[in-house]
Amino acid sequence: MLKADYPQFKPKCEVNNTLVYEFNKLKYYLGTSDDNGFGGASSIFLENNAAINVSNQYALKVFWEEKEAKNAWLRQRRAAKDKLAPPVGKRIVLVDGSGNPVRWGYQTCFADMGQTVKNIEKVCRAMKILLSRITTPTDDVPKEYLINGTCVLGGDLHCDNIGVWCGRYVCIDFGHHSVIQKCGRPLRTKVWKAKVK
Repeated sequence: MLKADYPQFKPKCEVNNTLVYEFNKLKYYLGTSDDNGFGGASSIFLENNAAINVSNQYALKVFWEEKEAKNAWLRQRRAAKDKLAPPVGKRIVLVDGSGNPVRWGYQTCFADMGQTVKNIEKVCRAMKILLSRITTPTDDVPKEYLINGTCVLGGDLHCDNIGVWCGRYVCIDFGHHSVIQKCGRPLRTKVWKAKVK
């Protein structure tokens, strides 16, 4: 069976380094309401015919809030520099027929989610320690969860948020649930390379 052509969804245009997509062309794939699309608590993932582990092909992550989409993109981009996340591409916006933005998001490379993560607790613990070195924006965190002090990455790590990118375990979720408060002393552990065996 032949793989479908990449990309499945093509942008209408590009404005200020942001790709503009027509919402009506994607809304079927996003679901008829915010609750029945395919994705996590804060975003919907569109494969976009991207191949797994290919750095110049991008899936799309679509959020309902602009601020959350921007911060998730910033968080994942920073984590990807440390090889703790798949690389990201450009930010995206979905517009209605009048050109008004209705959804926001970004391009992300497609990690392999089909592999079983062995020793998931150990992997999550080690990734939390590595991610806890990355400070993060917090203006998308709901006020009732806002915490004082320095906030870092490393929250919401579980088997559904760990994938494999080019032979390394990576985090794939960078919404506001991934934000935690940095504890008073640095977390310590043995050096861990985050590679799949």
